[in-house]
Amino acid sequence: MEKKGRLEIIAGCMFSGKTKMISQIISQEKKPKKCYCYKPDTDNRGGLNYISTNYGENILARVLPFNAPEEIFRDKEIFTLQKNGTIIIIDEVQFFSKTIVEVAQLLLKQGLDVVAAGLDLDFRGEPFGFMPQLMAAADKITKLTATCTVCGEKANRTQRIINGEPAHYNDPLILIGGSNKYEARCIKHHIVPGKPEIIVF
Repeated sequence: MEKKGRLEIIAGCMFSGKTKMISQIISQEKKPKKCYCYKPDTDNRGGLNYISTNYGENILARVLPFNAPEEIFRDKEIFTLQKNGTIIIIDEVQFFSKTIVEVAQLLLKQGLDVVAAGLDLDFRGEPFGFMPQLMAAADKITKLTATCTVCGEKANRTQRIINGEPAHYNDPLILIGGSNKYEARCIKHHIVPGKPEIIVF
């Protein structure tokens, strides 16, 4: 029976260690197993052949940036990979359009294992992009937490900071940046001015 791939999702807020977990996966894989890494072309941190943590650590890997998810198939090696443990890693997966879900399914049908890492919640505290659909289709989900910069408790939300103040709900959804623009926060200390609130009677 032909092997089908497995989809693993690594999700969490910023500074929770998602990219570090990817680096551990890369370092653990030995030939003939290989890792092929892809990231959005808008993420230029670290340069072409690196994936980068929000702490400024650059991890050397075979990385190909792309814009639309289906562009992953422009990498012709995808069609020649051995199905014996080759891992396709997609970093910052929350930035991609809905076709990322179908692309992941096509890779799995080819027998390739896929690890997709990204933010499950945006700075507003709402589901980010098509992460919910990917998580629903996943064979395994790893949820990571960070440390709240206010109280030190576990954090699962990303606080955007603009000029020292919490970003407004209507600010642009995507803003590439690290510790100079974002903090990890727990739900108690996650502040989003202008966010519609549910009125409880």
